[in-house]
Amino acid sequence: MPYSIATETLTGVEKLKRTCLGKLVLSVAKFLAWTPHRARYDEAKPPKFTLALNILYGFAGAFSSANLYYTNPILNVLAKDFHVPIAMVANIPALIQVGYALGLIFICPLGDQVRRRPLVLGLTFAAATLTMGPALIPHLPSFQANQFFIGIVVITSQIMSALVGDLAAPERRASSLAIVTSSMQCGVIFARLISGIMTQYVSWRNVYWLSTAMQYLIFALLWLLMPDYPVTNKNSGPYYRLLIKMVQMFSKHPVLVQASVISFFMSAVFTSFWTSVTFLLSKPPFNFNPIHIAPFALVSVPTMLLNPVYSRRLTDRFTPTVVVFLALGYALFGVSMGMAIAPISIAGAILQAMFADFGRQTSQVANRAAIYAAEPTAKSSINTAYMFVTFMGQVTGTFTGAQLMAWKGWRVADLSALVMVFLAAAAALARGPRERAGSAGRGACSGGKKRW
Repeated sequence: MPYSIATETLTGVEKLKRTCLGKLVLSVAKFLAWTPHRARYDEAKPPKFTLALNILYGFAGAFSSANLYYTNPILNVLAKDFHVPIAMVANIPALIQVGYALGLIFICPLGDQVRRRPLVLGLTFAAATLTMGPALIPHLPSFQANQFFIGIVVITSQIMSALVGDLAAPERRASSLAIVTSSMQCGVIFARLISGIMTQYVSWRNVYWLSTAMQYLIFALLWLLMPDYPVTNKNSGPYYRLLIKMVQMFSKHPVLVQASVISFFMSAVFTSFWTSVTFLLSKPPFNFNPIHIAPFALVSVPTMLLNPVYSRRLTDRFTPTVVVFLALGYALFGVSMGMAIAPISIAGAILQAMFADFGRQTSQVANRAAIYAAEPTAKSSINTAYMFVTFMGQVTGTFTGAQLMAWKGWRVADLSALVMVFLAAAAALARGPRERAGSAGRGACSGGKKRW
């Protein structure tokens, strides 16, 4: 038989099929590709987007987001366990964030180009499998590499946000998005809480065994219940054009620029607080231990539960611009109370945690409602562009909060957060609610019976 690349490739595939690893890989691929009868898409009778599915997607996003924050409260424990200085483990959160940023840029846009079910299932299965690594890895370099790759695949929450924005009816879109947004916040709270508490009593590696079990459970639920939705944008073209288009969206849609800048500063306020508050509570007059600091994450649970209902009522009555200004008012009040009271009373920190986070969540729902309306057939791409800027805000807030807290203390760190709230307000005013030129203005002025 004459030699050819095709023959050699075919031979390689056949050899792979005969190995145990090859058989396992092919079996997993077939399992992921196969769709149960109840989840198959029927054009004559499309599946309804129910509250149960909305909650399932929020649940999946919550435990996907949680993977980004398990290491934050236990860096000192990791340094001790790996027998290295604290400086050598301090870059682990940054490695996860870099991986997450790459996943946002290069994987999320695929949500507009491929079927969402196999994409979400593949990412969830990969995340669950990779999360077993920290429970087993004995060396720090391998642990750091593992965290980087986990960051790349735990972007399910962003794909879910775009999916919900695509499926929800216009009158339910705000509340549906709020469920996913609040669930992501719930994942952050869960990660900080469970990691701090479990590490106090058992090995930190058990945190990752728990996370692995939860993600395999989510995978099983999604495999059984998630419908196989068709591609939303069949004419999106090659993948590289999708990436170029994502960048071009900023020049095409002023509302995306406005929403992204607002989200950048609001996210910076959020992460600056949660980076600084641990140092505040561990020093006099509080002197809290990690086991006492971990439950502090629960103070934002009431606002998280209230947000879906509240956001829907607001977005039904007002345009996104008005909702953003209300959200900025909540954040301004929270940060002001924290800066004034927190150094002498824990009540100040509680007020800032509740109101600043409530403002951030409310603004996220309003921003997403605005940007999804700007690009109905490319929600994954526009969400990726928006979330990349949002993520950069989180990194900025983490860095500035930690540096200013170490340099001048709590009030200076909170002053920077206050400045960020005013910068977000300036961005919201740049194309105000009565501006009619450009997408941002039209989005603010239109809306039928909505005020403003």
